[in-house]
Amino acid sequence: AAAAMSSPSSPTMIPLDVLLALPTATEFLAHLGGIYEKSPTFVEQFYTENLCPTSNDASTTQATKARITNIKILFDEIKQYVSRSPSEVQLELLRSHPDLCLKLEQIDATQREDDEATITEESRQEQGRAGLATLTPDERQNFTKWNEDYKSKFNIPFILAVRNASK
Repeated sequence: AAAAMSSPSSPTMIPLDVLLALPTATEFLAHLGGIYEKSPTFVEQFYTENLCPTSNDASTTQATKARITNIKILFDEIKQYVSRSPSEVQLELLRSHPDLCLKLEQIDATQREDDEATITEESRQEQGRAGLATLTPDERQNFTKWNEDYKSKFNIPFILAVRNASK
């Protein structure tokens, strides 16, 4: 059986069939709630409409489990909730991403009340694994300038999936 991703706070892998059989949204979100930066709502909507035993009849839940045979299909289905959401919700999702390479200490020190400047543990770990937490001062200065230029032009942060990237 295919294995599903787990969150950094839950480092063990979980088989896909076990993930799809979790009885509560809380348990499901513990494994997948971080796949969209600070936006677990999409994952929760998917679970509620497709897998929640108290919101769906058994045939709906069984059809979902039969349809989702691998993690890519699961993520594609969750992605549909993002695609169907209003443009402003999609923009907020994009704006919730942290600036690449901003010193993690800066993010912690400059957290704003609206929580925009905070970084999720997933992003912190991804940027660390990619070597972005150990930039030289010149590299950091370049990234900061590129981030600012991009934000001023597009009004969203530059977003790069750094999970498998390196500086």
